[in-house]
Amino acid sequence: METPLNVTEQPAPGVSGDGWIAVHVYYADDLTVLLSQCVAPLVRQLYEEKVITGFFFVRHWLEGRHLRLRMRVVDSGQAQVVRSRTEEALGEFLRRRPALRDPAEGFDSGLVKKLFLREYSERQWAEHYGDGGMPVRPNNSFAYMGYDFEADRYGGPGGVELVEWHFHHSSAAVVDLLQRANMHVRTVMLGSAVQFMAALCSALVPEPVEAASFMERYGAMWREDGATEPDGYADAYASMLPSLHGRIADIHAAVVSGDPDGLGGALGPWARHAVELRAAIGDAAERGDLVFDNEGAVTSQRATLLLLGSFLHMTNNRIGASGEDEAYLSYLLRRTFAESLAGTG
Repeated sequence: METPLNVTEQPAPGVSGDGWIAVHVYYADDLTVLLSQCVAPLVRQLYEEKVITGFFFVRHWLEGRHLRLRMRVVDSGQAQVVRSRTEEALGEFLRRRPALRDPAEGFDSGLVKKLFLREYSERQWAEHYGDGGMPVRPNNSFAYMGYDFEADRYGGPGGVELVEWHFHHSSAAVVDLLQRANMHVRTVMLGSAVQFMAALCSALVPEPVEAASFMERYGAMWREDGATEPDGYADAYASMLPSLHGRIADIHAAVVSGDPDGLGGALGPWARHAVELRAAIGDAAERGDLVFDNEGAVTSQRATLLLLGSFLHMTNNRIGASGEDEAYLSYLLRRTFAESLAGTG
């Protein structure tokens, strides 16, 4: 086997204690191409060979644009098979379709630190980077990494299994979407994202008034420094009526009825998962498995609200929507839930 390009490894990468192999692919180009032409066929092959039982991915910017791919092996004896298949697939793709863009281009150190501090602390920045700033990893390379689950964010150790199950379905749904739709077209990407958001929100927060309120809070989180909504949002919303109202109403009705399969395409299976997810969150909360900092064990309703924002964001991340896109799509959904479904506009 030809040696893959620029493979770097952390000490003893192998398999983490819970059976996950994590690889970061540094690719300063369109990650959707990497997903559709490399990761999707690789994961499909590994499932056909019955050597993995789960996977998920995250688009990320830390130390350069990259994709974080996590795969759960059937058992430790299959770890080398998974690693070999992964290195073959990534090596072939990076030789055939290398990213030509300079990974340092647009890598603003001030902005990067600001983004870092949205998710981590000053102490963590100092521990990792000190005063030297964040380095940029070599382009067209990949590295095995540790996999540290953000338990505090998702309800503590008891939430890990639930969230990994959801992330698997979220990733699989987006891979399905990439195979069906031309996600390089911005309007197609945004249209897909708003429908995925509507299905998930309708399942977890079925009352339209509550859903509109949640979307208002969620959108505000993504507007830079609490800025007001741009005037263009209202113009765009007005231009979509009544097609937007009709489509979101159809999604909401299908999800709330518990029978969303008729939605078709990639959206149908995603909406079915969203219905199952609501039940799974309820079961976990009833068992006392979901424990959040400063709140302890929480009710099903509270757990749903605490998790929904992260679930929306991570699915949009997989689709390729930016934070600015999320602010815009949240505005569309807020007004649709309030004015069309709840009739309060």
